[in-house]
Formats: sequence, C-alpha cells, structure tokens
Amino acid sequence: MSVVGPRPERQFFIDQIILKAPHYKHLHKVRPGITSWGQVKYGYAENDLWYHGVAATAATECLASYSKVTIPPVSFTAALLHDIGKLLLSRCVSDDLFKEIRRLEAEERITWADAEFRVLGFTHADTGAALCESWKLPEAIVNAVANHHKPDIDFSPVTDAVRIANAVARITGAGLGNEGFAFAIDERTSDRLGLNRKNFEHLCVDTVMRCTSIRTEFGES
Repeated sequence: MSVVGPRPERQFFIDQIILKAPHYKHLHKVRPGITSWGQVKYGYAENDLWYHGVAATAATECLASYSKVTIPPVSFTAALLHDIGKLLLSRCVSDDLFKEIRRLEAEERITWADAEFRVLGFTHADTGAALCESWKLPEAIVNAVANHHKPDIDFSPVTDAVRIANAVARITGAGLGNEGFAFAIDERTSDRLGLNRKNFEHLCVDTVMRCTSIRTEFGES
C-alpha cells in the first residue's frame, strides 16, 4: 500500500470484476493507495475516477439493449480503462503544467483533452492507449482508449460504445472531475449505433440503476 495509488479492492470483488473485464488485473501492477493522483490533480472526489470507469462499463452493458449493432464484449474492458491515462499523467506531470492545463480549459473554453494537447503535445487518451499497448491488450481496446475523444476517426463499434459510455457516465454525474460537463455527444456516433434521444435518455436511467446496484453489491451507498 502506498499513500497515492489506484483504489484498493477486496479479492472477492476483484474476482467478480475480472469475470466481466478480464484485463482489470493489469491495474494491480500499480500498488494501491490511500488516495489517488486522479483525485489530487484531476479534481476528482474520493473514488470518482473508479466510479467513472465503472459507470462507463455499466453504460456499455446497458447499451447492448439499445444499439442496432452488436456491442463486442471487449467493449466492457475498454470502457473500464478508457481514462487509465489520467492515472499515469497524474504521477508524471508537474503541478505547474496541470495549472496551465486548467487555465487554458477555463479561459479558452476548450475541452480538457484539447488543453492537455496544447500543453503536453499529447492527451491522457494517448497515454492510456500507450499503456494498454504495453500491456499487450487487444488492438480494439487500445484504439478505443486512444480515440474516445476523437469522433472524426475510428468508427468501430468498440470505440463508438466507449464514446457513448463516457458521455453517459458524465451526464449521470459519475466522476466529473475537472472536466465537468465540458463535452459533446457526437451525433454521428449515436447514428451509427442507432440511438435516438429517447433511447439515450433510457440508457442514462438504466445506467444509474445499474450503478446503484453495483455500489450496493460493493457495500457502498
């Protein structure tokens, strides 16, 4: 155990998560911590980054009921890991650079990912994708993590599912952090999956209910 690191979890729940998202085990290559750099530098409240990943995974699971295309099972792992790059950047990027990212995002009203790129030359999505690639995860996961903020490229069902799942997690308030509601839902992504406004609203409700069930299972309110 370290002071700062990923959320620690009981073995029973680790086993349950791995059944759904087998690549979750790679998170345990980093020592768990009392708090996380995601909380310290990305503005997350306690456990928010973890909740955001879980909510995105739940959204992907619920999306299968509304999508006109089949959602590949690997999408669940991609959704869980889509913001994993934030953990790495939080450990490696200086406070001064994070302050500049926050300044650009606030003053120029651009997305957090765009501000990261302006300051660092890459984003948390790029970093996360590189990390997933180093873990030798499937290419579909690597691409989804890399491109979930890039609606103009990569139109695969896995990446589209992660884009929608990320949006649903944020709309439902699961792990907003510094990014808050500074995002947009790409209509082309929704169209490819066959989602209309009514279905999207139902998807959000289903995701909230699923997340409530998950948190109850984990003994959390």
